[in-house]
Amino acid sequence: MNATEQYDTLPYEPLGQEGENPGGNMPTPPAEPSHSDGEAPKPERRHAWVGILATVVGSILLISLFGWTVVTGIWQGSIKSVDAQTSVAAAESLRVDVSYGNVEINFSDATEEANLEVTGFSRGGEVPMTLTNTGSEVVLQARNDGSWFNGGPNWWQDRELEGVLTLPSELEGNIDVNIELGVGEVTINGELRDIHAEVGTGILYVNNTFNTGEFSSGVGSIVLSEGGGNATIDAGTGDVLATGAFESLTAEVGIGSFTFEGNVTDRADFTFDMGDGHIHFVESMPRETRIETNIGNVELDIPQVPIALDAPLNVVAAAEDAGYQVDGGADAPQVLILVDMRNVTFY
Repeated sequence: MNATEQYDTLPYEPLGQEGENPGGNMPTPPAEPSHSDGEAPKPERRHAWVGILATVVGSILLISLFGWTVVTGIWQGSIKSVDAQTSVAAAESLRVDVSYGNVEINFSDATEEANLEVTGFSRGGEVPMTLTNTGSEVVLQARNDGSWFNGGPNWWQDRELEGVLTLPSELEGNIDVNIELGVGEVTINGELRDIHAEVGTGILYVNNTFNTGEFSSGVGSIVLSEGGGNATIDAGTGDVLATGAFESLTAEVGIGSFTFEGNVTDRADFTFDMGDGHIHFVESMPRETRIETNIGNVELDIPQVPIALDAPLNVVAAAEDAGYQVDGGADAPQVLILVDMRNVTFY
């Protein structure tokens, strides 16, 4: 029997009414959903732009990572060690112009010239720190314009560059120094005649005395550890630490901090805008002291000697509560304190 004959012998069961299946052999298909508006159902939308965007972003990230790796490898591969020495005729004027790196300045009997020794790393092994004599001054320079083809950007200088400048000992106390410092450190070990320094984000250490000093800082730090003659400091947003004996000391503090511990002979003048001050006169008071604070806070520690205090009543009361005699008269050290929104604390 073939297939056709087999199907011809199947029993026949008549259908009942519409929608019924009494035999159960042929299930009724589900009814089509009705659409009252007469429109056909819309297919579900696929947000294709999400996949496209993910593909584009991923490609950009991969390309960027690959490019960064290549550039870093090229730049790192061009870094070589530096060990060089330079000597020029010495002079009574020194200019230090350093955008990055560390410089140390010493005085020695062992030399009659200005000697610079440079160690560290640089692009291509070139010596990025130079020493010249212009005829009137010795110039130590270490500049970097931050370009990709001149040693990499400044923030990529993760390897330290060290320069040690040694000057003849007869110049100690007889030399003028002008410093412009960006990133890094400059340390001066020796007595100076006059010094003018501008500090960006680095640190300046002056470890001996000077006749006249003018200092300013952006967000960097200035440390004067051995006192000096007449010093003027503009702290800006940086930090200043001054210790030792000064003839006169003037400091203006923006939002940074100023700390002094030592003695001032003639006049001390401190102005605090939003910064903080910590002032400790150790053995004696200046002939005249002026302290002005706006929003900043000042802590004052002075010797137990009579002073003539001119200040608001609350400041006078605070000084008396700390045990100070504030009505010393015309022959006593004169202290003027001006207070705006904050106060002066006596210790």
